[in-house]
Amino acid sequence: MDRDKYMTKISKKDFNCDYFINLINHDRNARNTVIYKMLFNFDTIVYYHCYYVVASASNKRPTLYYVIAEIKLIKRKYLNN
Repeated sequence: MDRDKYMTKISKKDFNCDYFINLINHDRNARNTVIYKMLFNFDTIVYYHCYYVVASASNKRPTLYYVIAEIKLIKRKYLNN
């Protein structure tokens, strides 16, 4: 699924949070997309849902979220597209 489809689904009021928690804990590209949108998106509902998903997912698999330097790679990837 491309990043626009992720954001369309996550921006809905009744989005499936468990689906996204599972998705970002098993798919690096999805995780990068959700983290990027949490950091750089100005839509309040998208920010809030992304934050909630990342916070919940990181409680389940914290080692996936230790590497802060990866944010630079995510930022570079999306800003160059």
